[in-house]
Amino acid sequence: MLNVDEFAKLSGHDVPRVEVCNRLMQRLAEATGADAAVLWSCCEEKFRPISKHLAEPSFQLKMSEADHSRMLSQVLNSRRSVLLRPEQASAGGESNHSRAPMILLAPLQNPSYEVIELIIRCNNGSAADKELMSTLQQAVEIASVPSGEETIQRQGLRGFDVVGLSKYVHGIHDSLEKKTTTSNIANETRLLLDCDRVVVVTKERGKFKISSISGQPSVNRRSNTVRLLEKLAGLILKTEKEFWYPTTDELPRQLKSVIDEYSVISATRSLVIKPIFEKPEKHVEDPESNESSENRVIGGVIFEHCNEQWEQERVSGILSFVHEHASSALRNANQHNGLFLYPLWNLLGKSRILTAPRILPRTLMVLAAMTLATLLLIFWRTPFYVSADGIFVPQNRAWVYAGQHGDIEQVLVDHGATVQKNQKLAKLSNRQLEISMAETQGRIDILIEQQREAEKKRFSFGSQQDGQQQLDENINSIKAEIKALNQRLAMQGELMEKTNLLSPISGQILSWDVKQKLVGRTVRPEQQLIEVAQVDGPWILLVEVSDRRAGHLLRGLQESKGGSLAVKFTLAAQPDQVYEGYVTKVGTAMHLSEENQQMIRVEVAVDHQLPNVQQAGSGVTAKIYTGYDTSIGYLWLHDIPEAFHRYVSFYFAR
Repeated sequence: MLNVDEFAKLSGHDVPRVEVCNRLMQRLAEATGADAAVLWSCCEEKFRPISKHLAEPSFQLKMSEADHSRMLSQVLNSRRSVLLRPEQASAGGESNHSRAPMILLAPLQNPSYEVIELIIRCNNGSAADKELMSTLQQAVEIASVPSGEETIQRQGLRGFDVVGLSKYVHGIHDSLEKKTTTSNIANETRLLLDCDRVVVVTKERGKFKISSISGQPSVNRRSNTVRLLEKLAGLILKTEKEFWYPTTDELPRQLKSVIDEYSVISATRSLVIKPIFEKPEKHVEDPESNESSENRVIGGVIFEHCNEQWEQERVSGILSFVHEHASSALRNANQHNGLFLYPLWNLLGKSRILTAPRILPRTLMVLAAMTLATLLLIFWRTPFYVSADGIFVPQNRAWVYAGQHGDIEQVLVDHGATVQKNQKLAKLSNRQLEISMAETQGRIDILIEQQREAEKKRFSFGSQQDGQQQLDENINSIKAEIKALNQRLAMQGELMEKTNLLSPISGQILSWDVKQKLVGRTVRPEQQLIEVAQVDGPWILLVEVSDRRAGHLLRGLQESKGGSLAVKFTLAAQPDQVYEGYVTKVGTAMHLSEENQQMIRVEVAVDHQLPNVQQAGSGVTAKIYTGYDTSIGYLWLHDIPEAFHRYVSFYFAR
């Protein structure tokens, strides 16, 4: 059995816990005859021994590190002491049971995730096992950190009474507002530790920024001290590890230059930076758990002292205590402020303006009016229509095209002139065609002369059969070539006649200032030159409907079963007058407008009287009635649900 009084005296004389644990493991090994007694810390990803005692320096447990860590994790999860006999602990060990050791494991009753492990050669008898487990449990009680005031002393929190610590904890958890919480953490922690400065850093939009500084109502971000401290905190917190300064470890050059510059400006002799994680750290993870192990840093706490250098062993307990509660407070504030539309709910909850006695009747009236308006939007039925823009033009109109490459030599009409069908409007000069015709005619003339010479020679040969036959062949060849050239010349003549640009229909010239725009201009065959229209005939609307509204239009056409859809329109030049019409033609394909939007063309005939303003190309705003009714709210706001279906619900549909 262990001497409890011995360890009680050690605790009373302020002996470091590591020394107490070393002596405890030594006494435990001597009392049980164990080959090894080890106190394991399982706070980190890789388990490490806090203290250990080996009967033989060369003793090693023949078990893989992964199997050993899994065994410790299972004991911590069960929170119960276990005794593993050789056949149970043979994973990685020897197959000979006489030489395999027996392993005893017991978790400490504290939040530090520590386990005592005893490795003993096999013994027989349940009485011996009970005695071993009793001794091990006694060691657990000695090594576990007790509660109450003694817990505070063991953690290195001497000089802090329970009342002061309770006041501190209540102070930093007093509010769920993020700004208030960070301010409380900085100020309350500085008072508790009696240090020079405590700074709280939070992560905002991917960058670490100082949120609160003890003793200061706001943060002056233009200060060199603040900028350097933010830079230093960003470098440290990205590593997700705590940082102590001064340190014996070699620092990276970038970090060393920043901290040297900051220490000169701030005169800081001791500085500690502890990260705050998004979730409470799970030192031991359950292998069967499906929960993600990702744990991002959301902020940090910076402790500074200018008068002395802290001893890490002496102040690590109180700093860990403070950091644990500060982390919990900041996580709670983050979760609270992350609620959906929290600023709006917070504003409405704090506002007393709308519920004040004098304002309450007006508030109720506004609510009643909003309710009535909502009901009207839902239940007031109205014909559904599709809005579209277009132009007002004569139904019979045509363009005069160039038809071929050339230069406009002459224009015989002007804007507003009345012309007849096939009337000459302009003259096109095609120099290349003229040269080609001249070359063809010249070649024909040469061939005719050659034909005459050949015919003369044929008469001079007389009865000589061979010479006459050869001349006949030459004459026939010349005649065939002359015939082909005459056909070519005829086609060129037709093209030359088309250089006279004729009016395709009778009507009025709509193109503006055609003489000044066209004379001397080089044109292409597909180019539109002059527009002619019958302004005395019927007029129509040419409107373009967006593809987002084309579905309603096509649905109306299907439900009308071959009937026409009614249209109301107004001219931009005469907006106070509303005219009526009906759909006569709907395009069967979309086209790309000048604004790069998919549109469908719709032709509308004007019913009854024509508008007083009859200017071709006048802007028109039209409403095409689809023939079915809907609520007025859907008529006005149907773009919103349609956009939701198009951009949101569509991507979640199976």
